[in-house]
Amino acid sequence: MVCLSMRSDREVNWGPQVLQDKLHLATASAVQLMGFYFGATIAGRIINTWLLRRLECEQLFLAYIALGGAAMVMFLVSSSLPVAAVALIVSGACLGCFYPLNLATAMKYAPDDISLITSGAAKCSGLSLLLMPLTLGYVSDRYDLSTAIFLLGGIPPIMAGFLLGVLRDRRRAAEPSPATSAS
Repeated sequence: MVCLSMRSDREVNWGPQVLQDKLHLATASAVQLMGFYFGATIAGRIINTWLLRRLECEQLFLAYIALGGAAMVMFLVSSSLPVAAVALIVSGACLGCFYPLNLATAMKYAPDDISLITSGAAKCSGLSLLLMPLTLGYVSDRYDLSTAIFLLGGIPPIMAGFLLGVLRDRRRAAEPSPATSAS
């Protein structure tokens, strides 16, 4: 999930080109508009810190996956500047929290393995940053950049599936087995 979260978070770096193509913006305007995304990432992480003191990290993570995924799709299908700006802000606030929430969730379930978790996260981050431009570049060359970026809309549902699977397994592990409860 770390690789997926890094990919969805970092892929927005291609956003200015998509904004130029879809909304016919000048390069400077497209880059300035991406400032909304990066500003929302910072604000999202600050708000996330506050919310983590009040909510379970899994609930928050699923909410961010759903909202961030919907905002990514809204950004990619919109041809309206105001809609694209709102989608960028929501995407930034949500996608920027994927990586910290991945770590928080992993550390919650394996508090004794923090060094293993962080070293694994660092490896996955590096792998993701290596594969990101290669994958998007290949798809962009074969089709176009908008198609390559649109594929990112599939990452949040995959992440949600992984997270729901982990939660299901944790719930099953916490339930007493029928043989144990009968004795």
